Amino acid sequence: MNLRGGGATYNQAPSSVLAENNGIKRHPEPKAKDLIKKQEDSSVASLLQNDVQGASGFLGLCLQNDKAAQEDSSGFHPQNDIKKDVILSQRRRIHLKPNWIFHSVQNDKQRRHSAFTMAEVLITLGLIGVVAALTIPNLTKRYEEKAIITKYKKVYSVLANAYNLAMMESGPPDSWILEDEADLLKILEPHLNVVEKCYYKKGCTSQGSFVSLSGEHRWGELNDMEIYPKIRLNGGFSLMILDPVHQGCEYDQENIDDDGNPYTTTIYECGIIYAVVTNNSNPKNKNYFGKDHFVFAATNKGIFPVGYNRTDEYVKKFCKKKNQNATTGNGGTCGEWIIRYDNMDYFYGSKD
Repeated sequence: MNLRGGGATYNQAPSSVLAENNGIKRHPEPKAKDLIKKQEDSSVASLLQNDVQGASGFLGLCLQNDKAAQEDSSGFHPQNDIKKDVILSQRRRIHLKPNWIFHSVQNDKQRRHSAFTMAEVLITLGLIGVVAALTIPNLTKRYEEKAIITKYKKVYSVLANAYNLAMMESGPPDSWILEDEADLLKILEPHLNVVEKCYYKKGCTSQGSFVSLSGEHRWGELNDMEIYPKIRLNGGFSLMILDPVHQGCEYDQENIDDDGNPYTTTIYECGIIYAVVTNNSNPKNKNYFGKDHFVFAATNKGIFPVGYNRTDEYVKKFCKKKNQNATTGNGGTCGEWIIRYDNMDYFYGSKD
């Protein structure tokens, strides 16, 4: 059907097209703005992930869409207006991207400026050095202490086991024939893992001077002496007999009390065995009594650390590093100290 008027002819659209246009969903203005905002946010996120080359291509696409929108500007259509606003917003976002790059570079410079200075590094290293100087020596001493305690308990176990086996094989110690210091070692030898038999020859023990716990010279360099019987065991231990043995495991000992009065004590011991737990190879080294070598009393009932049957006061008296007035026994009860207290505070951490 033709509609004529004003010299122009208008063709009415087919009814199917009119019906379709009537079904178009038009958005109210507030909802249209929300849609614009959502699309703007989506466009911003997309642009931040793209590089400069992708942004340039997108700008060209926006220009083409803008031109197409201008050509199709006749008539009102809400979706066309939304599209124009979105394109313009995207173009504005593209111009903002160089600023974002500038801020990223600026932040990177700020991060570089936030690094430590040389003075700060040196101060930190100095503090670390001070702390290390204060703590490492103590840690080293405690490690050495634990190592010596372990060795002492090991040699005590080995010696006690050998002594018990010898009693089972040869009878009670008071029946043993002990005419010479070496006789006691020879009775124990079959039950020990001996790697070197020196007896009255040089060697078989740690080098250096053997001194008391407080450092006084006492025995000299036992490794070079040929007057004491010695054997070396597996594990670096060595055994020596430095005092006379006693047939029948009993003898009288003359003593002097603190007031200078003499008195006699009956000692029920077969002999004294010295056990060296360290194996120093430096001739200038000092082997401390109660640290590097210990004494055990061979009795009729077994072998025990010297001082095993004494009070705590007695044990501590003769195991004191500063006890320089002691002429005998300074360090002699330190083995019993270890058994009772499981430490070597008398040498590494004594406060007395």
